[in-house]
Amino acid sequence: MDLQDISSISDERFKIIYEETDVRDTINDVINSCKLYAERKRQKIKLVFEKNLPKFLKFDPSRLQQIVNNLLSNSIKFS
Repeated sequence: MDLQDISSISDERFKIIYEETDVRDTINDVINSCKLYAERKRQKIKLVFEKNLPKFLKFDPSRLQQIVNNLLSNSIKFS
């Protein structure tokens, strides 16, 4: 989250858009975008989903992508 997002939250302009979305596809997209970066650092990414995870959940796909991307990028960078 950048400073603009934080100020948007403070001003109540920050909108979360809930959509019924395939959570696996959303996370897989982020994983695939980070694989090359991980490989350059001689790291592997292994993704395992809990078998009881529903296929569709209601969430903001762009925010989930942003969160997972930040966590994954930082874990690759600092490992």
